[in-house]
Amino acid sequence: MFAPTVPPSSSAPPAPLSRPDHPFPYAHAEQAAYNRQLALEEDVIEVAIKRFRKMARDATTRGDVVTHRPAADLLAGWFGPFALAVKRNSQQVGKTEAGAGGKKAKRRNRRSEAAPRTGPGRMSVEQEMRAVLKELSPEAISVITIHTILATTMKEPHGVPLSRLAFAVGNTARAEINYKKIAELKRKQERAEKADRVEGKSTRARGGKKPAKRKRSAQAILNSAIASSSSIASAVNYAAQQVAVKDAKWSDRETMLLGTHLIDLLVNIAKVEEEPGKFAPAFVHFLKFKKSEKVRVGCLQLSDAALRLLSDDGNILADSVTPKQQPMVVRPRPWMSPARSPYLSCRANLIRTVPGKALERALNGADLSLLYQGLNALGDTAWTVNRGVLDVAETLWENGGGKAGLVTKQDVAVPNKKKFMAEQLAAFQDDKRLGRPPSDFVEGDVVDEEEYIFDEGKASRRLRFERKKAQKLNRELVSMRADTNHKIVHARRFAEEERLWLPHNVDFRGRAYPIPAYLQHMGCDMTRAMLTFARPGIELGPRGLYWLKIHLANKMGGDKLSFDERIGLAEANMGRAIAVGQEPMSDKNMEWWSKAEDPFQLLAVCQELADASGRYGGELAMEGYESRLPVSMDGSCNGLQHYAALGRDVVGGEQVNLVPNNRPQDVYTGVAKLVNKRIDELAADGDEVAELLRGKISRKVVKQTVMTSVYGVTLIGAKQQIKNRLAEIDGFPEDKLFPASLKLASLTLSSLGDMFGGATKTMDWLYDAATLISRDGHEVQWTTPVGLPVIQPYRREGQTVVRTLMQRVTLEKSGEHSPVYGARQRSAFAPNFVHSIDSSHMVLTAMGAQRMGLNFAAVHDSFWTNAAHVDRMNAVLREQFVRLHSRDLLDELRESFLIRYPGIEFPEVPARGQLDLDVVRDSPYFFS
Repeated sequence: MFAPTVPPSSSAPPAPLSRPDHPFPYAHAEQAAYNRQLALEEDVIEVAIKRFRKMARDATTRGDVVTHRPAADLLAGWFGPFALAVKRNSQQVGKTEAGAGGKKAKRRNRRSEAAPRTGPGRMSVEQEMRAVLKELSPEAISVITIHTILATTMKEPHGVPLSRLAFAVGNTARAEINYKKIAELKRKQERAEKADRVEGKSTRARGGKKPAKRKRSAQAILNSAIASSSSIASAVNYAAQQVAVKDAKWSDRETMLLGTHLIDLLVNIAKVEEEPGKFAPAFVHFLKFKKSEKVRVGCLQLSDAALRLLSDDGNILADSVTPKQQPMVVRPRPWMSPARSPYLSCRANLIRTVPGKALERALNGADLSLLYQGLNALGDTAWTVNRGVLDVAETLWENGGGKAGLVTKQDVAVPNKKKFMAEQLAAFQDDKRLGRPPSDFVEGDVVDEEEYIFDEGKASRRLRFERKKAQKLNRELVSMRADTNHKIVHARRFAEEERLWLPHNVDFRGRAYPIPAYLQHMGCDMTRAMLTFARPGIELGPRGLYWLKIHLANKMGGDKLSFDERIGLAEANMGRAIAVGQEPMSDKNMEWWSKAEDPFQLLAVCQELADASGRYGGELAMEGYESRLPVSMDGSCNGLQHYAALGRDVVGGEQVNLVPNNRPQDVYTGVAKLVNKRIDELAADGDEVAELLRGKISRKVVKQTVMTSVYGVTLIGAKQQIKNRLAEIDGFPEDKLFPASLKLASLTLSSLGDMFGGATKTMDWLYDAATLISRDGHEVQWTTPVGLPVIQPYRREGQTVVRTLMQRVTLEKSGEHSPVYGARQRSAFAPNFVHSIDSSHMVLTAMGAQRMGLNFAAVHDSFWTNAAHVDRMNAVLREQFVRLHSRDLLDELRESFLIRYPGIEFPEVPARGQLDLDVVRDSPYFFS
């Protein structure tokens, strides 16, 4: 495992640790950590293989082809050729019969069509296929056949008697036809029942008798058959006979003939890839001696090649599964190529999603040196678990959760039918006694006393809705609990490690993410707080203490105040913060910190201040403390900051703090004020909806829409966002939510357009450019400022939906030859382009911070470092922003488009405003 060491007699230094396939040297002093890292990686691979194998076993036991990915891939691969073979086979049957000609042939065809499915007039296999194809499409036959054969042979890998398999295939096809006929009968019965109800009401109005009660419905008979049978196909066929569906019963011979014919077609088509370019049959037919009957029975089984693919051979899986990675206990290997992982033995790709062939070619031809430097700088930051936060999180979790943002371990109560119906009846009686109109009362209607009766059906529907809502929430809670538990367990596992590293990779737009799944600083509030920089800390000094106080104020919700006001807020609450850090679990202290927006991050800064204050406290003692807590500086609606810089938009730049000011500008508050002004004007003109909205529009109501506007939110999306916020306002009438949210969404987006005219013009230009490119049949492609080629992966997947009795099967086929998805290419380009710009800014900042010897981490537009180094980080991030946007990025983009898409004439980029980017260097609230 290790390179041989130099004998003691030699004067040469010890050789570095490395593996031949992973030549990155580690010092011999790191041998123990190196060994632990290899063991960790081998462990996560083994866990991933076990998890995958269990999923495969479970799917195989169920015969579930669709959820078992390798089997689903085979289904998708064989589907097209098999459906085509079925179609050609049916056409051949038709031609053969047409070619027979003559009166005898016509009479024979008529007899076969009219013949019963049993007895002397039995059908031939050709006639059977023709009859089946009249009822089922080749696509449906394809899914039924492949699904049945794969499911059965997966459950019985040692071989399935061909007769039983053929009967199963034919029986399932028969059930599919019978189900369609039952469904048609059900629709006829429902129409008849509706007519009876209308007639019954009319008869009762005339004083006549009620119509006679109908026989048991087809659906009721089908439901009963399914409930009492282990086979859906057999249940459907039985129910079809019970409700007298025409030709519901087939002879065993006809069922077997059809099944055998379909099996024969599939066996000749189905292949699996043993090696690249080398294919082998997926099924093997053999004879098996049956001792009890002393005969040889024909059987079908999966071939060795197919079994290896479906059972996931360990050696194959070790190279192919994607394990849920963990932090590293040694420094990551540097990125040097798209496929060279930072881990010692685990696979990890540069791009988080599997790149297509076009992107692979682009990556192989690109200069990614800047991107590699940035990712290596991010991965070079050493971390450790914040045990103070972990201890509190563990205690709260063990006590049932439900506090400080933790998910509760208590399920939501699912309404009890008896109790719920009693409550609904009681509420109805109260309304009736107090003279309130029914809930579906329309103004102007007259309520008839006889019609004012309790609607049990409506109450039952409401009960079903409430039960489904509670059950859905409980299912979500299960997932959330598992996620929380994983994070706490992983943090405890690494709590004793002195140093941890988080290797990074990027999404297709270049946004960087830590590779570890659970313990990483981009997780939820709890996981962000559970990590801190590794030792040694950096002495706070006066400026470090200043920024630690600013961080406290930010986590208390004061991030929209001026710096002086934030310092005042922090100092006014310093005693409380230190008390929380010392005794976080006391009732009084819990009440204070656990209700914050980011409670665990607030707790972390309180604990840091308590540690810094020491035994005696005081500013001087705190300034001498070696702090390891990450302090964050956040951008002001960072997407709009980049848009304002791209368009040199003076007004927009002022709103997002590109321009120096004596206090931070809050774009959300600015938009809310402009919207309120317009609502007042509309209300004054008699607009009823505006009058309803008057005085109710706060920063919170418009924040999500403003935030997502740079990411291409539509009017429909904005309406839903605002509708959710309006629904939270006490007393807001439910029946007015739709018109109010629609009007408010329109006003919010138009106000944004007025405030950020430059951004709107830039977004429109990007949208138009993407429209031209996608209409020409191309994907939108560009290169980020750090050299990463980006290809928008939006193509229309070749999707075939086949509805069968068992389920609806969706077969997707995508690739470079699928048509470009124009709508997605257009709508996604502007937000994706801005993401590629903000990610480049972060990567460049990481490189600059590393050159200055700073600890650095980032959560997209939130940049972290030690408190004492915030001033230096602030200088770096501003300098990199100015340098980045000093380039004519839109002109560069247009020039690249003209070269890449020579047949398209692109419009000129929008005229820029007069914003001087140099002022960003002096803007205190640009990132704060």
